Amino acid sequence: MTAVGAQANGEAALWHFDENNPTSLTSTNYQITEALLLSTQATHEKHDVGVCSVVSQPTGACTISTGCYDGFLRIWDLRMPCERACDHPHPTLFTCSSGGGGIWRHKWLIGRYVLMAAMHAGFVAVGPVCPSQYNDYNEMLEPLAWYRPSAKLAYGIDCYDHRSGHLTDDKHLLAIVATCSFYDNSVNFSRITLPSVPSE
Repeated sequence: MTAVGAQANGEAALWHFDENNPTSLTSTNYQITEALLLSTQATHEKHDVGVCSVVSQPTGACTISTGCYDGFLRIWDLRMPCERACDHPHPTLFTCSSGGGGIWRHKWLIGRYVLMAAMHAGFVAVGPVCPSQYNDYNEMLEPLAWYRPSAKLAYGIDCYDHRSGHLTDDKHLLAIVATCSFYDNSVNFSRITLPSVPSE
């Protein structure tokens, strides 16, 4: 994982985190010059309101998701326009409404499902999202389920995905999910069952 920061003197600082060694951190500084800026391709998309969370999709090298205060999850294609299929120029692959709550945090589960802490809407599960679906752009996804809908200001969510293949007898995926909301002063653990998705 890499974090990027900008400094007032025109330098960009990159910090590289090693996921396999949590105590390892390396940093690199780059002097940003006018020549470098002129030779760099850039593209951007604007949300209408604040972005609350950004997460890379574990199985998609060029895919990230954003949770926004407007209550929408968006899944993005990070490739430059010239690298995308000519009939799919827009970077937004999917959009999903949380049902009325800003998406404060979200987490990918096995790269196929997204779990969201959606403030006033509670906690939401979306999916499955599969690479074979990436044949259109800005497609609307429907939430798969809501849980703890009475949670006030759902702020946090994380999950343990059974990568070792813990499936039920009828081939459903089991996951342990931790959730918290602003007024509860507690963390809640739940077990959820989702349809399994074959790897592509």
